[in-house]
Amino acid sequence: MGNGKTRTIGLWMLGLAALAPWARAERIPGRYIVELTTEPVAEHVKRQPGRVRDRMNSTAARAQRARVQGEQEQMRQRLAGRNATVRGSVDTVANALFVEIGDEDAAKLATDPGVKRVVPERTFKMVLDRALGLHRVPEAWDIMGAEHAGEGVKIAIIDSGIDVNHAGFQAADLSAPEGFPRGNYSFDEGNVNGKVIVARSYVPLLRYRDPDYSALDHIGHGTALAMVAAGMRNDGPLATIEGVAPRAWVGNYKVFGTPGYNDNATDSAILKAMDDAVADGMDILNLSLGDDFAPRLA
Repeated sequence: MGNGKTRTIGLWMLGLAALAPWARAERIPGRYIVELTTEPVAEHVKRQPGRVRDRMNSTAARAQRARVQGEQEQMRQRLAGRNATVRGSVDTVANALFVEIGDEDAAKLATDPGVKRVVPERTFKMVLDRALGLHRVPEAWDIMGAEHAGEGVKIAIIDSGIDVNHAGFQAADLSAPEGFPRGNYSFDEGNVNGKVIVARSYVPLLRYRDPDYSALDHIGHGTALAMVAAGMRNDGPLATIEGVAPRAWVGNYKVFGTPGYNDNATDSAILKAMDDAVADGMDILNLSLGDDFAPRLA
């Protein structure tokens, strides 16, 4: 959630789809998100019956992912002839490529067959507000019992990373569900446990080179959010603290880098984190971040 001065980013299936091509938020010169016309996997299977995690692993989902990736490969080949660099892509919550290309060429690219829109990439800052009373969490605890809050739920924290050694993420009686833990890099194997079941870093998609590509939190913002969402009861410096859903699993999707190097996240890092979180079967995605300017609607 954000304060009155900040536009927060929710789970937009493709937030850039609702933005004017030249929104006033700080943009990164020469970097664009190129959205293609074939609908992404999550959009394609949303009309199917059954649980989300089953739909995302269905035959229809695999076939649609193959179609999307085929379309993206054709676009990659066209981009290679335009002195463009593809930094990454998503196919689950959006069908898009993250591209470095000159501004004039980007404008021409928007008219290519198969291109839905081309949007400049922006940067975002971290936002954290209190929401316990607003969401009537104490009343929910009274109904279900706080000791069961979050059981079986997977929460994605898309933020500055998570310190897996924090006391709030030590749960000897929790073990990762089948298919977990997951991560992007082998050096993050130490950043997961039975509570924190995903450690993915998107630092390579940020604006500047960074000394640390790991999922480790150097700021504390993501760790604090994960503690608020699902931290186990532990003794803080001022009081005993506990998260809203202490029995939930947590996924760490790091989109902010090392302070002084990459203090802000980017569209591509956020979108890739969302794409992976949905593909990983996360039940809830939390983004406590935003920019200072409300965009014009397209």
